[in-house]
Amino acid sequence: MTSNVPLLPLFATTEPAKMENDLKLDIRAAYAKHFPNGWLSFRGSILGGSTWFITFGGLNKEDIPNGIIQNDPMYTMVSLDKDCVLEFVSGALMTNPEPGSYMAMKPVKTKFRKKRAKNPDDALRYLSNYFGKLRAIVDANADNIYGGAKI
Repeated sequence: MTSNVPLLPLFATTEPAKMENDLKLDIRAAYAKHFPNGWLSFRGSILGGSTWFITFGGLNKEDIPNGIIQNDPMYTMVSLDKDCVLEFVSGALMTNPEPGSYMAMKPVKTKFRKKRAKNPDDALRYLSNYFGKLRAIVDANADNIYGGAKI
């Protein structure tokens, strides 16, 4: 679900909607560069604030178990607010459990640090770097991820 929540203070131009759309397209492109089969969505704050919630996963939506996006082994959510603050909300790379474990999955941390970006380009650069690091974590655990060959 895409929201039309404006991040107006983020942009000092006469066309904030165009700038926001361009930023969304740039974030999607940076994500697709590392995860061509994955999905990424934007959602505005439910309470009407000026925060975007960027949710993404590694599997094609048709390959997600039971069609529930939270079942994507790479399901992650980060937020981007009007002051260009990026913050990790939830997620981890879910891998198969160790033999003898009673757990259904074993989480692998994906290390996302809160970042106060100077501008939207800085936020995009940080997200792009994070996506690259996330790709390396996925590749290092590919044999141990449910559906890992499809990510």
